[in-house]
Amino acid sequence: MFMKWIAAFLLLAVTACGFTPLYATLDDKQVTNKTAEINIVPIDNYMGYLLQTNLRNQLNPEQIKAPQNYDLIVTLPEPLISDQNIQEDFFSSRERIIQKANYKLIDRKTKQVLIDTTTSATGSYNITLEPYATYMSKERVRENLIKILAQTISTHVISYVRKEVHS
Repeated sequence: MFMKWIAAFLLLAVTACGFTPLYATLDDKQVTNKTAEINIVPIDNYMGYLLQTNLRNQLNPEQIKAPQNYDLIVTLPEPLISDQNIQEDFFSSRERIIQKANYKLIDRKTKQVLIDTTTSATGSYNITLEPYATYMSKERVRENLIKILAQTISTHVISYVRKEVHS
């Protein structure tokens, strides 16, 4: 009985503070409509295309047609690749990749920069005796890092939009 009272109290305390799950689905129509107004500026190269596609799917999953009032500009610098696990023969059996993404959210009407920041994701892969297997491992890690970056960027943008809509 005592545990039920504690659980009820905690539930009331959490809801009273305005808590909303950060990774909740966008069931708020105002936020969904506002994120549909974001134009994702094309990003160079294949990894940029993957990032742009992932961002579009996360920011406007319902593919709502809306006027494009904001620009999301993302740049992907070349990833930083470093050796790990250097063996006695001075060859590395593992490499680490750090992929950064610089992004800005700009209001088209006022030209005001609403968000201007950088994020990064890190991954690693094994270097094998088979060059093709190593290449495929590297590409898989890079694709996964792009997905992580897209999730991080979209979460930041959605949080910003949610704060603006509900303030």
